[in-house]
Amino acid sequence: MGYGVVRPTLGGLTSKVIMVGLTFFLASKALELVENVGTVNDVSGKARLFLVLPVAFLDAFFILWIFTSLNSTLNKLQVKRMTVKLDIYRKFTNALAVAVILSVFWICYELYFEANDAYNERWQNAWIIPAFWQVLSFSLLCIMCFMGTFSEFHVICLFRGSR
Repeated sequence: MGYGVVRPTLGGLTSKVIMVGLTFFLASKALELVENVGTVNDVSGKARLFLVLPVAFLDAFFILWIFTSLNSTLNKLQVKRMTVKLDIYRKFTNALAVAVILSVFWICYELYFEANDAYNERWQNAWIIPAFWQVLSFSLLCIMCFMGTFSEFHVICLFRGSR
């Protein structure tokens, strides 16, 4: 996306990024183990809440961090008048915002589904819940690939037109 926008190192943030990443990895793996190993009745509601909260808070922290950094990058691009990169980063920011909004709506649906299916009577439809997250991730990846390909094509056309 451009050497002038992206820094080659994180500077003094490297150890903090590694620590937060490792914390998120451990918290999410502990939650996955509890959810996928054993039966439903193994873990009480309070114990599950103890495992869900760190993952939820770290997810929210990452989302805020990403959008803060993107806003800073957009401001830098606007000051430097890099219109092509600015357009790409705006589209990327919009795609992420749509993904976050869809995620919030899906989490509400999950809560509704779980609340109304306490005895796992609708197990045939339960596959949709984890499948959504895979489809959302894949869609976001496709959008980023398309934007990257389109931006390279756009830059090539601009370069050839300026000759």
